[in-house]
Amino acid sequence: MSRRFLIEKAVRRGNKARISLAAPAGGGKTYTALVLAQVLAPGGRILVIDTERGSASLYADEFEFRTIKWAPPYDPRELAGLVRQVSKEFDVVVIDSLSHFWMGEGGTLGIVDNAAARSRGNTYAGWKEGTPAQTEMVDAMLESPAHVIATMRSKTEYVLEQRDGKSVPVKVGMAPVQRDGIEYEFTVTADLDIDHRLMVGKTRCRPLSGKTYAAGHAAEMGQVLAAWLDEAPPAEAAEEPTPSAPPARQEQGSSPPAPAARQATTTGGKPARVGPSWVREFMAAADGIGASADERREIAALSSGGRTQSLSALYEAEAETATAHLQALAVELAKAAS
Repeated sequence: MSRRFLIEKAVRRGNKARISLAAPAGGGKTYTALVLAQVLAPGGRILVIDTERGSASLYADEFEFRTIKWAPPYDPRELAGLVRQVSKEFDVVVIDSLSHFWMGEGGTLGIVDNAAARSRGNTYAGWKEGTPAQTEMVDAMLESPAHVIATMRSKTEYVLEQRDGKSVPVKVGMAPVQRDGIEYEFTVTADLDIDHRLMVGKTRCRPLSGKTYAAGHAAEMGQVLAAWLDEAPPAEAAEEPTPSAPPARQEQGSSPPAPAARQATTTGGKPARVGPSWVREFMAAADGIGASADERREIAALSSGGRTQSLSALYEAEAETATAHLQALAVELAKAAS
């Protein structure tokens, strides 16, 4: 069966943040993650997946959030499943820290070592098992309908700095403890130094490019990012895909309940996008019928006329169409299973 592709005009739409924060011990990763989470989702529900022995709870008097304390093993596939589950209930998911799922007990490197041992030391065979596990974790973060903030430990080194005419050893963070290239998966990657300065590295948000924020000013970065994410052109700016999207699946019987569409509204003259609660309900219904990530993206593309493949970028006027596509998909999957 041939695959179907959509050709569409490239238009940046409001999306969810994917942020990585790397720092040496004491750099302020956890606190900064909570500051950014609060800015990105004011009054929203925040969850911290805590591998740092409950360190996030030390800030419970300053921030309102829920926490899951994660003990070994740190299987990235298990993390992927949890992220998919909790993203339906929370507006921001903080993973503190992602480094454990790389080099911690049962992490990706552990999966590789164990698989290699079963293959008489063949590391190639080990990575055949380790790479899909790592990829599943990354995909879950990227596909989440919630904002995702991941902290990572930095490899620590000491350098000599001149202070008041004296050479003083200063602890600095180098590369993050995770797979090489992980930074390319995030909207924003930032580093914290021991003085809690926040330095933006790779970013797709141009207003943040090259910025450094002094200690205590992380919220300013969050405000810039939130404004950038919320910007979206009106619907008429998007063109129809070429060639046109394939016809939608036709409903052929009863199907499980799907989220009801709300009447379309406008915000500042722009069509309003669906809210987080609608996305969570839709994802729950999609999971209930066994819809794959590709099928969810196809529904978004069909419902928006090829404008987007992200459910969270749909307009309220398109929600009813998406619901109908999901119901039709449920009938197809039920027939295939019978």
